[in-house]
Amino acid sequence: MRKYWAGFNRDTRCILLVCFFAFFFNGLQTLMMGSILPDMKVSYGLTDTQAGLMLSGHSAGNLAACFLSGLVPLWLGRRKSIVLLSALAATGFTMMLVSGNLIWLVAAFAFTGMGRGSVSNFNNATVNRVTDGSPTASNLLHSFFAVGAISAPLVFLLFSRIAGWRAAVGAIILLGVLVSLSFSRVRLKNDRPDRADRAQKSLAFLRNRTYLILSAMMFFYLCAEYAINGWLVTYLQSKPQLLAQFTATGTDA
Repeated sequence: MRKYWAGFNRDTRCILLVCFFAFFFNGLQTLMMGSILPDMKVSYGLTDTQAGLMLSGHSAGNLAACFLSGLVPLWLGRRKSIVLLSALAATGFTMMLVSGNLIWLVAAFAFTGMGRGSVSNFNNATVNRVTDGSPTASNLLHSFFAVGAISAPLVFLLFSRIAGWRAAVGAIILLGVLVSLSFSRVRLKNDRPDRADRAQKSLAFLRNRTYLILSAMMFFYLCAEYAINGWLVTYLQSKPQLLAQFTATGTDA
């Protein structure tokens, strides 16, 4: 691994480290939402339906990021775009601490989705570009997402025990700000895509059967991810009778 890492110049290593850190944050914030949602429901007096709508807002924001992260660089350049778009995640979590209004919270979750989706799109494309398509670098990138996801419940438990769920949200906000600041310091070659490049405007991939199949796989994968990570814990905590049945079954066995 040391030999592999030494094969990159200083700027490339800096870009990779920032991308790895940002993906760690993505994993952390994604799983953190499922941890904070039950406490947020109690604090703001939200129903299950309203909480589900907030998670849908996150998904909608993630979808919007797929378009924004491809269009904004044409005008601002890649570095400025990812600094701006990644900051939406910290903005969304900050909004969660301000008000319990449903529309406000749906917008907050949508901003977190935009931030997460923008970071994912930028990181995957950038790591692939600066390493000439190295599968090792891509695998490392996604392993940091997994580390962040595994750490999320522990981070939430630590901060919530100290000062409640708002402290855990505060920690996420701080990390989100650090991610945006880190992006602002990277140096990217060919920072601004060419607007005249026809490849930037072509929609020929929509006729590619492999692309459509992989897109459908990703769609159902994300549906399952949000159902389990973002919603299942919240649902079970709001159904003590159901949990009691599980406990009784385990005792009988």
